[in-house]
Amino acid sequence: IKNIKMIEGIYLGSCIDYMRELKDETIDLCVTDPPYKLTSGGKVNKIWGGCFKESEYNNSGVLFEIPKPIDWMKELYRVMKKSTHFYCFINDKNLGDFLKAGLESGFTLHNILVMRKDTHSPNRWYLKNAEYILFFKKGKAKNINNMGTKTVIDVNMPKNKVHPSQKPLKIYDILINNSSQENDLVFDPFLGSGTAYFSAKKNNRRFVGCEISDDFFEIITDRITNEQKSLFNGG
Repeated sequence: IKNIKMIEGIYLGSCIDYMRELKDETIDLCVTDPPYKLTSGGKVNKIWGGCFKESEYNNSGVLFEIPKPIDWMKELYRVMKKSTHFYCFINDKNLGDFLKAGLESGFTLHNILVMRKDTHSPNRWYLKNAEYILFFKKGKAKNINNMGTKTVIDVNMPKNKVHPSQKPLKIYDILINNSSQENDLVFDPFLGSGTAYFSAKKNNRRFVGCEISDDFFEIITDRITNEQKSLFNGG
């Protein structure tokens, strides 16, 4: 894409704009943790996937417009190769909407995975210690590489997070290794802290991704720079 800031295949800007520049059937695997609205007392009070100062929000409480799931999933379906997988992290409140959008975009639901966390969120009914992953496929089904993987995956959540919805590297390692081969092209439309990038590189996959927030793009850039310095210095 012309006139766009990038580093190591990571683009600053809208994932929809980026995907529109891609040819059909380019991507081998998508793993993403998209932004969505959280509710409290029946009212939308913040956006999951962003940690912004109150002064930066507009009157609707949104720093930038969150794309509708159907809009970016339709583009994603077009750029995904046939017989490929798409993993979408989601919470219980938004699961139905994102599942519907995935199906309407052309994907088929393979399964719903559960990420069981070592932490929990307060709740008046049941303490929430799990998040969900919609596991879609495009076209003909293919086996995952480790067919012994269970639908419930235990993880330890990262400490000292640099992003409010940051997921552990372990869960990305499992999904990327199960649904791609070395040198395949992995895509994350909503990079956040950049965990998908680090997992893809760790597991010898090529990677492209997008992040619309200047702040988080800089955080990812700093993380990449620090990692490269550490490798160069033998750290």
